[in-house]
Amino acid sequence: MRSKLHRRVEIINYITQQNFFKGIYFLALLLALYGGAILGAGTQTIIDNLMVTFSFPIFNILVIVLLTLNTYYVYYMFSHEFDFYLIRMRTKKEAYKETVRIVVFSNLFLILLFMILLFIFLIFFKAGNFGKLEYFVYRNVEDWIYILFYLLRYFLIIIIFSKIDVLLLNRRRHELSIILTVVLCCLILSNKTDLTKIYHFSLAPWSYFDMRRYTNFFIEVCNSILYLFILETIILVLNFILMKKRKKYEVHNFK
Repeated sequence: MRSKLHRRVEIINYITQQNFFKGIYFLALLLALYGGAILGAGTQTIIDNLMVTFSFPIFNILVIVLLTLNTYYVYYMFSHEFDFYLIRMRTKKEAYKETVRIVVFSNLFLILLFMILLFIFLIFFKAGNFGKLEYFVYRNVEDWIYILFYLLRYFLIIIIFSKIDVLLLNRRRHELSIILTVVLCCLILSNKTDLTKIYHFSLAPWSYFDMRRYTNFFIEVCNSILYLFILETIILVLNFILMKKRKKYEVHNFK
């Protein structure tokens, strides 16, 4: 187990040392500066700045584009530079799972790096002012607790979409992956959501990139967990369908 983890760390370390990742890192730096200094210019505290920044459509699109670029880069680097490592896997399914792990770990690393940069700018421009204990979103939930929950859900959804990208790329469905990202970004920009009723559960992913109030915090948490479960189920179903089609194609070619 430790040897596998150590090997993955070495692979990610190699990938992050390449020039293309340095470009991604520079984009992350610019995006952190944009969120920490420009978008929050009218706010007084770090918490308020985070709320404004991570509910702003353009910023959300840029974050998705940044992590999508990293997903594509890591996928192709791992598939081509470490093909000898993938060949040693027992099955194609195992090789696919290992690719997903590498992409997810690299995206988590990029998210951590981005958040560190963002907080450095926030602390500098807001003079470390986190603000008083306030209940802007929900009366019984402090804002800092809500923003932690919101960011966790925010990045989990993006990570799940990166897993969908890997699935499509692995099945040679590159165009579908690009279309998925473009459609998601366009819908976030349009800011349209069917969450018009408080108790209404939304299947629209873009509605979870905006701080919209439910009746209470518990309902929002339950809806979010259910939505994440649905996304993971979609991945399993999509993987099953594509695997079945691939097997039929291979059998047909063999004949």
